[in-house]
Amino acid sequence: MTNRRRWFSAARGLVVGVLPLLLVACESWEGEDGQGPGGVDAGHESSGGSSVSGASGGGTAGAGGGVGSGGATTGGNGAGTSGGAAGTGGGAGTGGAAAGTGGGAGTSGAAAGTGGAAGGAVSSDGGSGAAGTGGDGGSGGGEAGTAGSADAGTGTCKRGQVAGNEVLIVGDSYFALSGDITQELRRLSGANYRDVSVSGTKMDAIARSYTNNRTPQPKVVIMDGGGNDILQNPFCATGCAQHVKAVTDARNLFKQMAMDGVQDVVFVFYYDMPLMKEGLDWMRPKMAAECQQSPVPCHFVDNQPIFAGQDASTYTLEGIHPNKAASDLIAKQIWDRMTQDCIAQ
Repeated sequence: MTNRRRWFSAARGLVVGVLPLLLVACESWEGEDGQGPGGVDAGHESSGGSSVSGASGGGTAGAGGGVGSGGATTGGNGAGTSGGAAGTGGGAGTGGAAAGTGGGAGTSGAAAGTGGAAGGAVSSDGGSGAAGTGGDGGSGGGEAGTAGSADAGTGTCKRGQVAGNEVLIVGDSYFALSGDITQELRRLSGANYRDVSVSGTKMDAIARSYTNNRTPQPKVVIMDGGGNDILQNPFCATGCAQHVKAVTDARNLFKQMAMDGVQDVVFVFYYDMPLMKEGLDWMRPKMAAECQQSPVPCHFVDNQPIFAGQDASTYTLEGIHPNKAASDLIAKQIWDRMTQDCIAQ
């Protein structure tokens, strides 16, 4: 019994001593076995295994995503298809070409051409929208549009707009003494112009003559004036107050005519007269300036050039009034200017 007890006691001691070692070894084995499947699972995860991707082909589909330039994906058919869709988006380049074609419609102006250029920019993303440069044709369309201005008419003289009694002649004896200028004007125009000129009138009286004869209201006034303001003031130095007043009276008459609706004034100024040449030389540019600045269209007809260099005896009756030949030349000069400027045609 004693030996047997000793054996059981030794066996129990052996078991107690070995058991911890077995437990350690068992734990160690389980750890190694657990590490093995853990590594495999990690391997499946990195290669697109079913534990993560749900399909072994997911990795291949992920590579398809790369074609779509949608960026590297972690796999999966969905990601791959998304990438492919982005690649298909390149087809929008065709749309860019269509936009460029739209630019061709720019025949109506350069703005459409600009639209064409935008189409070109869109097509460049697709890689095939070179047709978008067709928008340049739009700018050509704008140039063609401006050519239309060449069709604008230059305008023509409208005839028959002024009746004979709507042309009024006012002035002094330059017109009134013989009446030859008026008669020749009537012949040239074929119209019976009204002549209310009065011999010996100064500019202020000529203005009153106009005011008193506005029925019917004249559309065109043919006039002279200022000669008697010089002739009737023989002791007045050139440019004296009486001369200045004549110029001022003419200015005020033009203003009145403008308010009355007169369409044109033909201002006739005298040729050289030896008796008052200095006064006429002073007044001529002053009257011309008033005519040019008049609020009513005023056409200055200077008789001096057509008789320049001639002795006054060849064109006047007594050094002042025109003879018949001179009257006809003056009438022709007036009518030529009226024809040129489309006055009472």
